[in-house]
This record gives sequence, structure tokens and C-alpha cells, in this order.
Amino acid sequence: MVSRPIVASPVIGYFLGNVEAALIVGAVLELLFIGDLPVGSYIPVHETGVAVLVTAATVNAIPVSFPAEGVLPVVLLFAIPVSAFYQKADTIVRRVNARFFDNAMTLLENGEEASLVRENLKGAALFFLTSFVSIFVTTLPVIALARLAGPLILPSAVYPAFAGCLILGIAAGLNAVYADRSFLIFSVAGLAAAAAVMVRL
Repeated sequence: MVSRPIVASPVIGYFLGNVEAALIVGAVLELLFIGDLPVGSYIPVHETGVAVLVTAATVNAIPVSFPAEGVLPVVLLFAIPVSAFYQKADTIVRRVNARFFDNAMTLLENGEEASLVRENLKGAALFFLTSFVSIFVTTLPVIALARLAGPLILPSAVYPAFAGCLILGIAAGLNAVYADRSFLIFSVAGLAAAAAVMVRL
């Protein structure tokens, strides 16, 4: 489960020295992506890449004595278009990997079982390299944008903006479980967001 945001974010936060902020990021992202599953031919958002990106940007863009909750909504705005880029890269890799599968089937038909491992490793290596390069290329620009936007955040807007992220996350999470109960989704999400705002203000 290390690929899930609830695990990946705290791991990245540990290496960056801020596990508390990373736990907040991981929890919100896990709620947002909990229903986005690779069913059939559908390719979901690369939740691991987004978790690494958002965690790194949030932790590195937090000003002194400023809560992570204030930076996270801004970072999410920058991460949304990047997540589409990750998804597109993932789609291309899967198409290329189909060739490795075809090669493996041909090898199997020719009785060359020993070469199957090589084809499998090619596919895994391509996935790793694509993810690594995508995350590496996008993380620093998003950190820079978040740092530029940080001073523009009004302190009074920090917790309402974070409450908005919670509303989206809780609604997405509940929608994955109770797809036909939209009233329940928005009622519970609204109450949770209101409670979060009241407690933190």
C-alpha cells in the first residue's frame, strides 16, 4: 500500500522533516482519490506521483509559523494540471508495455520461458523511469509557484480554504461508497467542514 497517498505522503514527509504536515496532505489526498480505481481499461490519476508532488511542495512552501493547512489548497490548485500530465504519461507507458506483453507471448509460444523475466523487467523499468522523470521534472516548479503564492494567502482564509479541501475529500470518499446517496454525502461533508472551521477559528 506504499503507493497510496496515506502511506506515500508520510514517507516523503519523514525524509523532508515534517511528518505532521505530510499526514494532513496524505489524509486529504487519500479521500480525494479513494474511489479512483483502475477498473477495466480506465487509467486513474497517478495518486502516488500526486502524493509525492503535493507533499514535497506543501512541506517546502510552508512559511515560518504558518500551518500546512494554509498551503495545501494552493498547492492542490497547481497540482491538478500536473496530475493530468502524470495520467497521460501513464497511458503512454501502458501502450508501450503492451508491446512487451506481445513479445512475452511470442517467446512463450516459442518455448523461451527464460526470456519472460527480461520482458517483465523491461515493463517495470519503464514504469519506474517514467514516474521518476515526471515527478522530478514537475516538483521543483510547483514548489517555486507555491512559495511565490504563499505570501499572498490571507491568514483569515487559511482554515476556510482547508475546510473546502475537506469537503471535496469527504464528498469524494463518500461518493465512492454511497454513490446513490448524494444528500448524505453533502450533509456529512458540510457538517465536517463547518466543525473544522469552528474548531480552528
